[in-house]
Amino acid sequence: MRNIIPDITSLSQYIEVQNNDPEHLRPTCCPYCGNEGLWRHGHYDRKASRKNISEVPNPVSIYRYFCPHCHRTCSTLPECIPQNKWYLWDIQQIVLLLSFIGKSLVVIAKKTTLSRRTISRWINHFKKHLQNHKEVLCKEVGDLSIALGFSDFWLSCLNKVSLSRAMFLYYAVKIKI
Repeated sequence: MRNIIPDITSLSQYIEVQNNDPEHLRPTCCPYCGNEGLWRHGHYDRKASRKNISEVPNPVSIYRYFCPHCHRTCSTLPECIPQNKWYLWDIQQIVLLLSFIGKSLVVIAKKTTLSRRTISRWINHFKKHLQNHKEVLCKEVGDLSIALGFSDFWLSCLNKVSLSRAMFLYYAVKIKI
């Protein structure tokens, strides 16, 4: 599943698009064979956030599409929902920013009600993939090449774009490679 719909930055916005313009969510072509003409093929429910968000239904419906050419299915996710992760990008961005200003794992855990293990795992993931993120985002966002370290790079990046936008740009480029 490689289809990410840009500019849908919140769950409430995603629900609104589903209700008012569901065709906006349809991929232009199959991510596997590249042919056009995908059919809507039901949906699956996804718990978009582990947090209890009262203003947005949780789980949300993620539409599936069928390719009549290669007989495979794909899904589309809005920019705000990470692939294969249980928390929204904006929650992960808050964790990163709190860690950059020197807050400890204990303090971040208390402020976000996340476990210290989850917070540590996210920070380590971003540290581990720093070079890959730098390679792509320095070209896509601009003016990031002067940032030397982990914190400098991500602070500079998050001053220009949200984490969800940065990850959308990152995955869009990585898929083309």
